[in-house]
Amino acid sequence: MDGSNIEVDHRFRGPPHSGNGGYVCGLIARQAGFQPGAEVTLRAPTPLGRPLSFIKARDGEATMMDGMTVIATARPFVLDIEALPQASLAEAQAATARSIGPDQHVLPHCFVCGPGRNHGDGLRVFAGPLDARDAGWTGPLAAAWTPDQGLAAEDGLVASEFVWSALDCPTGYTALKPDCHGTGSNGSMLLGRLTARIDRRPTPGEPCVVVTKLVSREGRKITADGVLRDAHGETLAMARALWIAVDRAVMLADRTT
Repeated sequence: MDGSNIEVDHRFRGPPHSGNGGYVCGLIARQAGFQPGAEVTLRAPTPLGRPLSFIKARDGEATMMDGMTVIATARPFVLDIEALPQASLAEAQAATARSIGPDQHVLPHCFVCGPGRNHGDGLRVFAGPLDARDAGWTGPLAAAWTPDQGLAAEDGLVASEFVWSALDCPTGYTALKPDCHGTGSNGSMLLGRLTARIDRRPTPGEPCVVVTKLVSREGRKITADGVLRDAHGETLAMARALWIAVDRAVMLADRTT
């Protein structure tokens, strides 16, 4: 077995006291060298600001642990999902304008979708209905995203963990409703599993479009698909997410101390 450490900086939080699920999944996939894709299952909130053990077994699977607590497990996986609707950059920008308002946001400082994060700090990916007539948020959602230079890896392209991140929260938004913007839990959900495949990483400053769609809802479990495309409609990455509806107190609780 190969062992090393991973540390998630406070900047990359989702809930106030734990890592953003998409970022954490992407970080684990990159650390394990799972290319072009992986399935990462989150089993406990990811603590911030301290070393976490990362172990890659000879069978290819990887585990991240906080002491004796398993935080996440991962395995290589090549995802293929049904085609999602195309959306032009202008349509995605219009959908972004239809997203929930800052005063309705459950996690205003989430690294991916928090309206309280400044440009260059958070990703600020705000998904909204692709169809302006979709008042019930029942159809596909879309968002425009232009990654900034600070997200570049050593090769000059956007680091893979940020591509995973951009496909995280927009898939969760597929479960929102305009009456309560939630799923019976006031919009409180945690990512349980994210499976993603990256075909091409964008360059910083390259306009991108995210499209997501609800696949199924079973009790507290919500499954949604997402795709990241460039402004010309070329697929850059795709993901399938499993979300779990939880009590707000569970989502906001400090489980890391």
